[in-house]
Amino acid sequence: MNKDSKIKLKRRFIGTKYTISRMFNFPFVSPSFIQINVTGRCNLKCKICTTYKFPSQKKQELTVDEIKNIILQADRMRIKTIVFSGGEPFLRNDIFEIIKFVNENTQMKVTVTTNGTLIDRDVASKIIDAKVNNLQISLDGASDKTHDYIRGQGSFKKTLEGIKILNQLKDTELTIGLSFTVNIFNYTEMLLLLDLGRELSINHILFIPFIEDNTYTHKNHSTNNFLFDSNKINSFKSSINKISHYREKYKRPVISNFDNLALYEKYFAGKLSNPYWRCFAGFHWIQINPHGDMSMCGWEYGNIRSGKLKKIWYSKEARKARMKIKRCKQLCLQPCMSKP
Repeated sequence: MNKDSKIKLKRRFIGTKYTISRMFNFPFVSPSFIQINVTGRCNLKCKICTTYKFPSQKKQELTVDEIKNIILQADRMRIKTIVFSGGEPFLRNDIFEIIKFVNENTQMKVTVTTNGTLIDRDVASKIIDAKVNNLQISLDGASDKTHDYIRGQGSFKKTLEGIKILNQLKDTELTIGLSFTVNIFNYTEMLLLLDLGRELSINHILFIPFIEDNTYTHKNHSTNNFLFDSNKINSFKSSINKISHYREKYKRPVISNFDNLALYEKYFAGKLSNPYWRCFAGFHWIQINPHGDMSMCGWEYGNIRSGKLKKIWYSKEARKARMKIKRCKQLCLQPCMSKP
């Protein structure tokens, strides 16, 4: 059995464990990753994001020591990956101290999600020095017109400049990915983004379907001017078909959630249902907000400042939150909630 076959077999075995966990509403296996939103502050006001509307207060955010304590607890739970997100995580001056602590004290891999606009040569050097494993950068268009309409004037140029600087400095240990939030204004540029990603030496691209509220994903996301109308569905299907052909031709960038793309048509048409996709948010993903609240899609089940990570994860409150997720009718196709 070759290496790729072994990896696929291992993933299938782990995936089966998560399926059984979901069936019995109890996590029989450790989460795949933990995400700590280190701040709710952001330097952009994106039209597709609600985070900036609820900025955290700097004095109320988790401290460095509190985050380090969470990191050690997560490592003891044998969680393999830690994600630092926001808001914009690079607004925290101590983020690199936190990342270095992970690498010096655990075996976890580090991913940082960012809008990329704050990455100058100094920040890029610190990213390399801290040994970030993966940098996931938001880019919602293959052109400045589209991206800047969604994320703000001048943001496209700043993000691309940051990527180019990283490419000049990075070693082979750092992978760079792009996150593209698919909506009615940018779906025609999905293929162009793959071309751009290849030009920028991007390792992988994550296509994420738009949801109306990315803070409370279980709430309304059925009507919004960024969603598709019925007249655009066929055009969208054409874009997906072109991406399939692109994938056959080029090995890079890898499309991280390619298997889910076939479901996007059903999602945007409002026809996605449980037989096609099941949410695993309450089983393989721990999320902690800047104030220490642990939540699943907005349903809070404890605060890390008043308890231990493992105890809260296995608590009655967490079990109740998992039941709500299993009964959710507004399926969102978000990659963080897909089965590993």
